[in-house]
Amino acid sequence: MALQPSDTAGYWADSDWDGTSPATFAVLIGVSAYRHLKDGAAPVAGTDPWMREAISLGQLYVSALTARRMLHWLEKEYRMSSAPLARAWLLAAPTADERSFAPEVGDNILEPTLDNCRKAIRAWASAPDALPPAAQSRSRAIFFFSGHGIQSTVQNQMLLPSDYLGNDQYADINDAISSLNIRMGMKSVKVGVRYYFLDACRNDAQALREQKFDGTNILNVEPSRKTYQEIAFDAVLNATTASKQAWQPKRAQDGETIFGQALLEGLRAANIAVPGDQGRGSIRFLNLFPFVRFRVPALIRKSGSNAVQDVTPLMEHDVDGVVTELDLAEEEAFEVAPAGDGGGFEAYRSSNATDALAHYLKAALGGQDDGTPDIRERQELDDPALQAAGWAQDFGVGHRLFGHESVTALFSGSLRVAALEGGTWVDPARIRVLRVDRSETFAPDSQSHATYRIRLIIDEYDLRGHWLQLSDFGRGGVGVVLPRDGSGKTGFDLDVTMSLGSEPRILSLDAVPWDGDRMSPLARAAGIWRKYQTADWRGALDRLEDAAELRDLVAGKRASPLAATIAATVLLRANRLDLIGEWLHNLADWFPHLPDGPVLWAEQLWRQGSGDDGTVVAVAEYLVEAAARGVPMTSDAMSYADALLGRLAQETDSLPDGLRARLDRESGALRRALRVFRPGGLFCSYFHFAENSQPMGQLAGQMEMAPANAPEVDVDFAEDGVMINGIFLPRAD
Repeated sequence: MALQPSDTAGYWADSDWDGTSPATFAVLIGVSAYRHLKDGAAPVAGTDPWMREAISLGQLYVSALTARRMLHWLEKEYRMSSAPLARAWLLAAPTADERSFAPEVGDNILEPTLDNCRKAIRAWASAPDALPPAAQSRSRAIFFFSGHGIQSTVQNQMLLPSDYLGNDQYADINDAISSLNIRMGMKSVKVGVRYYFLDACRNDAQALREQKFDGTNILNVEPSRKTYQEIAFDAVLNATTASKQAWQPKRAQDGETIFGQALLEGLRAANIAVPGDQGRGSIRFLNLFPFVRFRVPALIRKSGSNAVQDVTPLMEHDVDGVVTELDLAEEEAFEVAPAGDGGGFEAYRSSNATDALAHYLKAALGGQDDGTPDIRERQELDDPALQAAGWAQDFGVGHRLFGHESVTALFSGSLRVAALEGGTWVDPARIRVLRVDRSETFAPDSQSHATYRIRLIIDEYDLRGHWLQLSDFGRGGVGVVLPRDGSGKTGFDLDVTMSLGSEPRILSLDAVPWDGDRMSPLARAAGIWRKYQTADWRGALDRLEDAAELRDLVAGKRASPLAATIAATVLLRANRLDLIGEWLHNLADWFPHLPDGPVLWAEQLWRQGSGDDGTVVAVAEYLVEAAARGVPMTSDAMSYADALLGRLAQETDSLPDGLRARLDRESGALRRALRVFRPGGLFCSYFHFAENSQPMGQLAGQMEMAPANAPEVDVDFAEDGVMINGIFLPRAD
């Protein structure tokens, strides 16, 4: 018997299930109508900045419809012979438009208030408790959420219920669902396979972050020793990457959210299924992910938008998992991407999808939120000869530094640096490693994460700075921009987080300037930036010495343009425009080698502007100027540029035709860079691009390509600039 609605609102059950055999349990939440946000049924008046920011999120359009269609798919099309669907909880807050277009969206639903979500999630998590152990290990849990989301840390996303800000007595910022709490709480639940599909934005909300937005603890998080040992697969598929938005149509008749459409297509796509016996096939997670990743931008373009939304996975197990079974003869074949975007499914249909798609995977950051290692080991090199080529040429010296064979081989064998202005690879002897901090020493078969901080100096002057890259153990290149500072020789602390074991991989890469003079402008700016990267933003700029120092660093841009840029990103995150004044205008105009200045000034103009045509034109002009200089150096400026371009896409009537054409033309490099851009650090880092074995004088030449289906991007040197990951960085005038 199929899943049927019960007498309990929102609860669906298959009455034929015997209650003892393996089963699938699902909770689906879709929030379009938010009671207390802008344009809701009972909007509240915000007084604090974080409340005004939350209220401004307003209403959504098709999230409830998307959740209902996910339930329909589960009810009618989901196939798992070893664990059929037995129980589901549907919580939805549809709009009038959704109810009118699809009346079934209101059938047997429970409003997704925080209290109702808490009860449903706890019922879902406890459903496998009564099963025999053998049935628990073969059972499955599916969590789906579509609605407003806000990123708190790289790993934690706040999912807003329909009654957010609805407490009459006290508006609690944390009256939201913590994705991290759900995932961590489920670690001790006795169910073998679990999937989380999070169809929500992950953009950074400054005022909310300042308040340490952690969400509500719905599930108990048990100590790691109580983790269920029979977990076979545990994966998250995020609709977008950290700091970015997820998009959806504004009318129910146009269908589900962009992510929802792509996900449902992928779950039905016979041409990515791994063939099985008797005409059956299976959709595996590592086949589904690249389908959805490439399908989302295709659907966005089909809608007439040029927004960027990069689907991002998070896996905690190296094996692959089956999401659904299907009859190959009955299902459709979908196009992975339009022509020219690397379409074609054969590369993704593999019974060993881990090998075929490993280069797409990137786990969340390990360690503390500011990337500081929990230092267990520190190794320093006093001998200048060992600081230079010695650490790379002598395996014993390298192993003393890095403490792990794979890591030693990674740095000694693949670390390379290119000069952005000079257009050459730097002699390895000019790359001096002074010190390595590492989190601990690992056994060869350990699956733990390790965080390294490598202090290095590049003994070669370059006007624009350098580019550092590593090889991610055969998955393609990983690189980070190292901007040059005019105040003197600049060193860097290179922060690398890795998963070590049978299949080691790089999880994150970042660089923060280091200066032996602790009182230099750059050292002061870098120190403050590290402090403000932590999750605790409470009282962030209430300390007058920090506020004054940041203001002085921006004002003293001539002494150190890079320090001023870093300080400005902190002030913009905190929305302290009162401390910035007009100094960003000068930062934009005075330093033509820095693309970040015009972007940061454009962001300030947008925030303090009235939204009139003059503001829109000024912002567009500065973005054109920034794009002509190259892509931004800092991660924040890159994210701001992306968001501003998205906003300007909605302002076609305010821009003269010529300016619109210039903006579209000049922003092409940034759009390409965003395909491999990874947010979260200070400077822009990029993952899984094709590597090149030697510098080239022109744009043509020999290439070493990354594994199949990695973006065909490279490092090329030309007379007028350097192309890195498809990012053109022109030479300074």
